[in-house]
Amino acid sequence: MLKAELHGKIADDSSNATERSEDVLTSNVFGTLSYLPPAAALLPWIARATPLATHARPLLPSDVQDAALVFWPKLAEREADLLLVLLLSGTVELVAIECKYHRGKSGRARNLGNELAADDLGEEPLIACGDQLADYLTALRAHNVRPRPYEPTKVRRVSLLYVTAHAAPPWGEFEESLSQFKRPDEVRDAFYWLSWRDLFTCLPAAEAGGSVAARIVSDLRDLLDRKGLRPFAGFRDPAPALTVPPAHAAFWRGSLGSIFFRHLSPPSSIPTHATWWTPA
Repeated sequence: MLKAELHGKIADDSSNATERSEDVLTSNVFGTLSYLPPAAALLPWIARATPLATHARPLLPSDVQDAALVFWPKLAEREADLLLVLLLSGTVELVAIECKYHRGKSGRARNLGNELAADDLGEEPLIACGDQLADYLTALRAHNVRPRPYEPTKVRRVSLLYVTAHAAPPWGEFEESLSQFKRPDEVRDAFYWLSWRDLFTCLPAAEAGGSVAARIVSDLRDLLDRKGLRPFAGFRDPAPALTVPPAHAAFWRGSLGSIFFRHLSPPSSIPTHATWWTPA
């Protein structure tokens, strides 16, 4: 898929929904990152995640030692895009990742306000409300995950990361998901947002010699550039050539000037015969 997109075989303006699918972008980006050491690009990108709660800890813990990705895991009866397992010393932290490109989250809350209990996990919850992000976090908190490449007793924290192409966090979508919890403030610090655009600046600089890793990074950088998923870096031409209109195009001259000044009178201090607005 990566090479096909780079060569324009999958057009952004195609009417085929598959060609614009978030699954394709997710596969290309995270699949490519999986071939690199996590510290090379994945973890620096994750470290840029913005928390929904201002007091929340950074999504990437300072003591992370390694990371593993699980593609399209089952969270209860829904399928998330990814599960990121952050490996620490004797414990793990889990991040369910949902990726969007041209559209918002799928599924909408059926009932607002009383669907999910943030601390009532005595029973394994199923899909409780229909809101995509809320359902994922609820299932992850209950360890209703398949496959489950970790021991629940070793989990230190669980989080939900929402990846979009926005230049700023889609706060409205988060608030809608939070409204599904009985005590939303207790889970607010589990929600994070990340932009596809931030990955571009996290990619390592191009290496000389054409190593496999360098070619992987080059392809990924080209893909993000082609899809417009890179931060605004200023105008490319800091001194563009300016075209100055010819003198006769000035609005105060010719017929336009005649219309503009037709009903104006000169100040009393200027002789009435001095038509000062008329060019010599």
